Amino acid sequence: MAGIVEFRLLGPLEVAANGEIVEIGSARQRIVLSMLLLHANQVVPLERLVDAVWADAPPPTAKSQVQTCISALRRQLAGAGSSCSIVTRTVGYLILVPDEAVDVGKFECLAARGRAAAGEQRAAVAAADLRAALALWRGPAAGGVESALVQDAATWLNEKRVSVLEECLELELALGLHHDLAGELSELVRQYPLRERLRAQHMLALYRSGRQAEALESFREARQLFLDELGLDPGEELRALERAMLASDPALELDPQARRGRDWTQADAQVIPRQLTAAIADFTGRADLAESVTSLLSFGEPDDSRYLPIVVFTGKAGVGKSALALHIAHGVRGDYPDGQLFAQLKEADGRPISPLEVQAHFLTALGLAPSTLPIGLAERTAVYRSALGERRILIVLDDADSVNQVLPLIPGCPNCAVVVTSRYPLSGLHGAQHMEIGDLDEQTSVELLARVIGEERVAAEASAALTLVRLCGCLPLALRIVAAKLATRTHWSIDKMVRRMTDEGRRLDELVLSGVGIRATLSLSYDSLSSDARRLFLRLGLLGAADFASWVSAPLLDMDAEAAGDVLDTLVEARLVEVRLYEDGSPRFRLHDLVRIYALERLAAEEPIAERALALQRLLGCWLSLATEAHRRCYGGDFAVLHGSAAHWTLPGDVIDQLLVKPLSWLQSEHAGLVSAVLQSAQVGFDELCWDLAVTLVTLFESEHQADDWRKTHEVALEVTRRAGNLRGEAAILCSLGNLAVAERAGDAARYLDPALRIFEKIAYPHGRALTLANLAFADRLAGRYQQALTRYLAALADFRSAGDRVSEIDALTSIALIQLDLGRADVVEEYLDEALASCRSLRAPRIVAQTEHRLGEFFLTQGDLDRAERTFTFVLQLVRNERDRVGEAYALQSLGAVHTRQRRFAQAEDDLRAAVSLSRRLGDNLVHGRVLLAYAEFFLARDEPESATSLIDEASVVFGEFGTAAAWRPRLLELKAQRDNHVGRTSAAAATRHASFDFAVELNPAGPSVGAGRREL
Repeated sequence: MAGIVEFRLLGPLEVAANGEIVEIGSARQRIVLSMLLLHANQVVPLERLVDAVWADAPPPTAKSQVQTCISALRRQLAGAGSSCSIVTRTVGYLILVPDEAVDVGKFECLAARGRAAAGEQRAAVAAADLRAALALWRGPAAGGVESALVQDAATWLNEKRVSVLEECLELELALGLHHDLAGELSELVRQYPLRERLRAQHMLALYRSGRQAEALESFREARQLFLDELGLDPGEELRALERAMLASDPALELDPQARRGRDWTQADAQVIPRQLTAAIADFTGRADLAESVTSLLSFGEPDDSRYLPIVVFTGKAGVGKSALALHIAHGVRGDYPDGQLFAQLKEADGRPISPLEVQAHFLTALGLAPSTLPIGLAERTAVYRSALGERRILIVLDDADSVNQVLPLIPGCPNCAVVVTSRYPLSGLHGAQHMEIGDLDEQTSVELLARVIGEERVAAEASAALTLVRLCGCLPLALRIVAAKLATRTHWSIDKMVRRMTDEGRRLDELVLSGVGIRATLSLSYDSLSSDARRLFLRLGLLGAADFASWVSAPLLDMDAEAAGDVLDTLVEARLVEVRLYEDGSPRFRLHDLVRIYALERLAAEEPIAERALALQRLLGCWLSLATEAHRRCYGGDFAVLHGSAAHWTLPGDVIDQLLVKPLSWLQSEHAGLVSAVLQSAQVGFDELCWDLAVTLVTLFESEHQADDWRKTHEVALEVTRRAGNLRGEAAILCSLGNLAVAERAGDAARYLDPALRIFEKIAYPHGRALTLANLAFADRLAGRYQQALTRYLAALADFRSAGDRVSEIDALTSIALIQLDLGRADVVEEYLDEALASCRSLRAPRIVAQTEHRLGEFFLTQGDLDRAERTFTFVLQLVRNERDRVGEAYALQSLGAVHTRQRRFAQAEDDLRAAVSLSRRLGDNLVHGRVLLAYAEFFLARDEPESATSLIDEASVVFGEFGTAAAWRPRLLELKAQRDNHVGRTSAAAATRHASFDFAVELNPAGPSVGAGRREL
């Protein structure tokens, strides 16, 4: 059975089979098909097709190439199930296709029918048919087909379209639709400035709308344009119209029957309502969505199986729902010749308008006398649906408040269609197509700005334009307000508007124009909220720009987590809070920047400072509670960290278990919120909470070497603790900053660690002293001061055991083992490592297991036990990847690469080391990066490629120099350079053991336990 195939030339060339676009493969095929369709059912000479494709320079094989195109087109049309065919004739080809299968044929048929109705004095029917004909157009005929002949042949179609449009406008003006047409005609005279008939219609529409001055201004614009372009005055008809307007000629007024918008025929009269408000001329973006909905609403051929199309656009205030609905409605109004009904479902103060009121408005527009309308909703709904009957009417319901407000306005017949906009989901409106409207993207936002204020102006300040759309949050309403201000204030630069918008405190002041603004729009949604929802909305502004999880609602409201989550859902439904799903299906929430600013304004105005401070303290206490528990689960207990006395606000256990299935992953996903919480704690002077949270977050910062956030949070915490005289907090922060310094430039560590040690000793805090000593000991090892390092580690070990800090005890044991290896005491190394492993395996702490196992693997490597080393490192790599520990992954890959190098499995070694180099460069961790570079250099030397090793050795020298440990690494660097210079592929077994002992001792040692986990490498 043949499929339904449509050929569309009234716009870009398209072929559609059963509603699906058929791709026409090449530009030549598109040209040939366009020529055949423009002369459908007529023979097109072969030479004509050749000229269409190649103009004046056809190749020798031109005719055979056209024949190839014809064959390809036949196959494509047959594959699409088309009943039409391309027939060969003596002189050329023709396409046999029914008129109704080509939009050109449909256009001509509808236009002819409309003209016939006009001749019979059936103006409304005629206008509807002409509008239906015009609705088939999607742009210039045969758009995008690059052929001069095709474009020449399409010219008469484009001209005919404008002529039909003029005839249609003439009829609609006679029907009294001047108010509806004024905006459309304003756009048309800009597109066709020299068409006098359109100009006359524009003037008449303005005049009849009571805008005489604008009508005369339109004539003056036309006269100046004619003089500038043609050197002539406008024609007599246009000049006569101007004179009549100046004289207020009664002949320009409407006939009373036309004023009522009726078709007066011998048949029963019927009102044709045209209630759509003007569409936005510079509508921008959402093309795919508009096309999809237009297709859904397009009426097509009568079909008994047709269902009533209902489209619901939902989205937050100001996102452009109404503009999109009207843009689409105007595009399909030709499919609904019996009229269009439009209702704004909210009063200016936000009060919902009852369905009874809207029905009265619609029924009056359909010709019923108000006095005849029933009082009850059910009875009036029945009359409303009967009045619609079998008419084809498009109904647009703007800003619906609820399903109950919409249901009585839904027709009972499938010949109509309904478009609804709402800030709420209206999920109870069954059978509707629900479509969420989001913000524009940045590129489309800039395009919108350019369409309003001019492309040249935007191009001249491209950077400022991009900043401006970002300050508007790509929200269409905000963009249109600033664009309208710039359009009328041509002496303003875009940068001036940016400067005025940069201050959040006055941004909403700028986003208002002629009574329309972001505040007023948002207030309609806010005022409809319950008291709990209002309170939560205001307090969500405290979270800043970061997205958030639903649990934050509980501490903000001081409420059960599930009940608080329900309140958050009401804000999502009101489109005041945005939600998106992560890849794992978990929801994340955020406030649009402008919504957040509005929330903070209302918070300051409506909530007492004391209540606001308590809500913030509960929220920050909850952050601390969760971060502390995440650290515990990473380390098997509250180890390797110091805590203060700040109050925690704790979520229920089942909620915590759900959040912290993978504790390090949770910390990483909440990174922005956690950092913001530290900064907020400092800002409001919560010094205990601030330093405790900051040092607890080192678990997060170390996992991906987030040095900037580590430093930023600790510097503000140091300032607030010093200001408060909080010695324990100050020392804890200094200790953690010392650990960071060890990671970045070891020589700087003492300036933080020495004062930390003095304070801990002054306040008699052994646990803090032990953590500081361990960091100092690590710095000693890097400087080659092995005996001093050993002394400090042993002192720290005793304090760790007294404090019950098992993780730091394990760290000290493994560090002591490595120092013993450095000192040539290999016989005692395994004893320390075995003790560390025994303690480690009793903990539920994957990261500690990985770190300790890694050090054992390195010991195996120094002893030449490559098989056991490989198994151990493979196990470690699996652990750290599962924990998303990126620093640990870099070390594990580097160590596996070293094993595979010594096994001479060079392909695997290179894969490991390349991945390690890439990862360590991204992390920016000097110690791991330097170690990876040396391992990679050793790989190239093992393959007898000293030239490739040179740049790696040189880079490692620079890295370790910046790290402040060049002296410690100098023997290893010198050894590698000697191997390179002597073209030695690998060292002797004795040299390998000696160098590995030194090398891995430094490589494997952690940066020492520090406040906040203190572990920055395996």
